[in-house]
Amino acid sequence: MSLLPEVNSGHPEKMIGYKEVHEKLGLSQRSTDWGESLKRQGLDNLAQWTKAHDLPAITGIIVNKTKGSENEHSPGKGYFGLFDRENLDWPWWSEQIESAKNFDWESVLPTTPVGSGVVSSFSNSLQYILDNYEVASDERFSDHELAKYIRNNLPKQVAKWVEDQSRYELKGSPGQGVWAEVPWVSVIDRLITDTVQEGFYLVYLFDAKQRGVFLSLNQGVTSVKHHYGSGAAQALTARAKDLLARLGNLAGKFDAGPIDLSIRNVGAIGNLYEAGSVCSAYYESGSIPSDDELRSDFHHFMLMYEDLAAKDDRFFRNADSEDDEAGLEEEDARVLREHKRIERNRSLARKAKQVHGYKCKACGFDFEERYGAIGREFIEAHHLEPLAKLKGKIVKLDPMSDFTVLCSNCHRMIHKTDTVGDVQEFRATYLHEGYR
Repeated sequence: MSLLPEVNSGHPEKMIGYKEVHEKLGLSQRSTDWGESLKRQGLDNLAQWTKAHDLPAITGIIVNKTKGSENEHSPGKGYFGLFDRENLDWPWWSEQIESAKNFDWESVLPTTPVGSGVVSSFSNSLQYILDNYEVASDERFSDHELAKYIRNNLPKQVAKWVEDQSRYELKGSPGQGVWAEVPWVSVIDRLITDTVQEGFYLVYLFDAKQRGVFLSLNQGVTSVKHHYGSGAAQALTARAKDLLARLGNLAGKFDAGPIDLSIRNVGAIGNLYEAGSVCSAYYESGSIPSDDELRSDFHHFMLMYEDLAAKDDRFFRNADSEDDEAGLEEEDARVLREHKRIERNRSLARKAKQVHGYKCKACGFDFEERYGAIGREFIEAHHLEPLAKLKGKIVKLDPMSDFTVLCSNCHRMIHKTDTVGDVQEFRATYLHEGYR
C-alpha cells in the first residue's frame, strides 16, 4: 500500500519493477525471472484475490523493467490474461491503477498482520497459509514463524467455535521436524480417539499445491495402514462409505467421498487422507468465504461428528460384557454407551486413577493387596455424571471432580442402579455392612 502514492499511470517508466519489490520487501530470488519469483511469493495469489472479490487490480502497479521485452514498463502478460484483457490494454490498466489509488484498502484488509501472532479472522488466516506455505517450505523448518502460526494460532481460532472444549482437542501441524506436504488443523473428540492416527475426526487439510483448503470429516490413517498395508486406501474408502451411510441425509450439501489434495508422490500419507474423507467442503484460494460462512460449515460438520460419535459401537460389540444394556430403549442404551465410552477413554481414565488412587471408593477393595504385583495400579475409572445429563451437549470431564475409581464388581453394579453419580449413596443402599 505504501507504493500507491508514488504510482503514476502516465509515467510507467517510473513505476516500481519486480526486482525492486524484492529489494524493498527483503524477498529472496526464487527464480531466474524476477516476475516469476514474485509470483511464487504471493503476487499471483494477490491478483487472484482481487479478481475474486471484484477489487481494483492493484498488482498492476508492479511492472516489468526488462529492456527490450514486449511488456517493458508494463505488467506481464499474465496480469492482463488473468483479468481477461488483451495484452497491453493500456486504457484498462490505467483505469485500474487510478482505482487502486483511490480505493479504501483498509476496509478489506486485516487490521493487524496475520503473521504477527495477533489473531485475525480465520478466513484471512487460511488465505495467509495458502499464500505463504510454498515459499516457507523452502526455508528452515525449525522456529519458522509460519510453522508456529499453524501449530498455535490456527487451533486457537477454531477453538472459539467449539462449544465443549473439555471434550475436544485441537491441534495444528505443519510437519514434524520437516515441512509436511499437507499441513493440517484437527478437531478430535477425546471420547473417540486421542490421536489423529486412528478413529475419525474433523480436519482442515491444505492442498499440497496450496490451491485451496478442505474441511473434511476424515479418518485416522496410520492404524489402518498398519493393518491393511498396500490395501489401506481401499479399506479407508470402504469405511468412509459406511460412515457416510450412517449420517443419512445429515451430510446434505457437502461433497461425499475422496478428496484431491494434489499429492505429488504416490504412496504418500496424503494419499490416505484423500481416501479417508467421508465428506468435505472445499475453499479455493482467492475465494475463501467469510468467517460467518466458515463457522456455519464448521458447526454443521460438528453435528455430523457428534452424530457419528453417538452411533459409534467399536467398544460395544461383545454382548456378554454389555448385558447391562439389555431391555433398555434405544436412546437410553445410546446414553449408557456414551457414559461407558467416557470411562474407557485411556487418557481420562489414567488421569482419574492418578488423582483418586487404586482402592475402590465403594467397597474398599485393593487389587494389589489381594493379588500382589499383578494387581498393582489396577482399578476402573467411573464417570460421575448422571446418565440423564449426558443427553445434553456439554460433558464434564474433570478427572478430580467428575470421576472416581471403583473395582470391577462395584462398577458393573452401580450401572444397574440410579446412583451412578453418588458413590456414597450406592454404598449405603446396596453394600452389606461388612463391605462398607
